[in-house]
Amino acid sequence: MKKICIAGASGLIGKRLVKLLADEGYFVVSLSRDLKKSRKILPHAQEHVLFNSDDFQNAIDGSFAVINLSGASIASKRWSQSYKKIILESRTKTTNALVEAVNKSSNIPKVFVNASAVGIYNDEGDTVITEKSQPGKNFLAEVCKKWEEEAFKLWGKCRVVTARTGIVLDKKGGALAKMLLPFKLFIGGPLGSGNQWMPWIHIEDTVRLYRWVMENESIKGPVNFTAPNPVKMNEFAKVLGKVLKRPSFFKVPSLILRILLGESSVIVLAGQRAIPQKAIDNGFVFKFTHIKEALKDITSKS
Repeated sequence: MKKICIAGASGLIGKRLVKLLADEGYFVVSLSRDLKKSRKILPHAQEHVLFNSDDFQNAIDGSFAVINLSGASIASKRWSQSYKKIILESRTKTTNALVEAVNKSSNIPKVFVNASAVGIYNDEGDTVITEKSQPGKNFLAEVCKKWEEEAFKLWGKCRVVTARTGIVLDKKGGALAKMLLPFKLFIGGPLGSGNQWMPWIHIEDTVRLYRWVMENESIKGPVNFTAPNPVKMNEFAKVLGKVLKRPSFFKVPSLILRILLGESSVIVLAGQRAIPQKAIDNGFVFKFTHIKEALKDITSKS
């Protein structure tokens, strides 16, 4: 039985990933700073280990894979200077601790999979973005670059993959959960101009991709965790309205979002036409390739 150590698994992706791996016969270890919370939120994990404890080092030593999902939310608060520091350090310091533990291991894990985001890229308008595209220079891009740099310190020691994740769609959390309420209240619509691209991905494909990159020995470096067919915000809102049988023409102006969210408004006002070129080229089969089928699936579930 392969042992998989997952750090920061209490979020949207982590909970689903832990269950998927446990169901498929892996021995899943949750690395957490709050064991009580970990045991409650992640009942499918076979073991719960306190981060940076003696057990932490022992758990990583000899494991097949280490997956790092840690990082403070970028969307839950305005980006004050103090919160920007938290966003960055919650990613880089945790990754550094995991990298050090891997380096100290007698039996180094085969693969280190580190979360990242498509926010590493610039908003290039209609230009298609692949894993070969250049990083941007704004705050989110800098955070992602420094985050990945920590993970790539293991390059040459074990296989390293950085999961540049787009907008994960799930009814129980993330961007879609926040957008559903106004639509259900008949006041839904696009955010900002509506012309920005949305590099979306269904939660089910997200966790399947994590397992795929973990097991596929030919995959290394950055991988875009996005569906093959990104859409613009206008199209997303239109399809969501049709799926929910609700209007979708109540736009939220960019100015209002900038006033409400400050600098963090870039999360919804900018976008990337990112596609998962590496996954496509290496034969990964997505279950949800078009936004309509993804939204139908998610919104039909209780």
